[in-house]
Amino acid sequence: MDPHFPSAQRALYDSYEIKVPGRFQLLYDRLVFHLGNLQLRRLEQYIHQICQRFQLKGKKILDIGAHTGYNSFLMQAAGNEVSALDISKHIDYARKRYAAYGMRFIASDALSFLESADTAPFDFIFVCNFPAHYDSKQIQTSPYAAAFFKAALGKLNPDGKLYYAFYSEKHNKVDHPVTEEAMREALQQWGIKNFELGSRKYADNNNLLELVIPAAQH
Repeated sequence: MDPHFPSAQRALYDSYEIKVPGRFQLLYDRLVFHLGNLQLRRLEQYIHQICQRFQLKGKKILDIGAHTGYNSFLMQAAGNEVSALDISKHIDYARKRYAAYGMRFIASDALSFLESADTAPFDFIFVCNFPAHYDSKQIQTSPYAAAFFKAALGKLNPDGKLYYAFYSEKHNKVDHPVTEEAMREALQQWGIKNFELGSRKYADNNNLLELVIPAAQH
């Protein structure tokens, strides 16, 4: 559990600029504590499963779309060297909250960072629900998406993997989900032939569409 809890979860709520009148502050604090405790535990289970599945220990990891940094913190705590990247103001919170844990914090657009000649390769690139607003048509036609995958694969070590997870059409809370068929067609268009793609249910009971692409494209 985050030693700064409930601050980690409060940052998530505050990031959406929820205004709480003073007389409701105690109720808000209790809500944050109980809902936050549940969500943070689910994240812990999810990241634990990811680290076990891909044998992530002693690895150099890039977390793209790190937001307030909790996933990055968990992977760092598992014995990895993590770089947390986000273009939003949330990376400033992550930097302050987890400064003592040896993580690297990057305030940048993902594509610009990946395309930079100064960026060293990683063993594992972790991308969860980023970018979150593509639907099935947009994922196939977006120049950014195509450039992003190309750049990400170019920043993997020879045995590295790109892990990309996002909510699929089976998750009813997403307005514009990406279907598995659309993702396969997009990968084919981009010339990516060696990959694993399928739905997986994790500890939070959400159906994630997972894409795993090794650096080596045979």
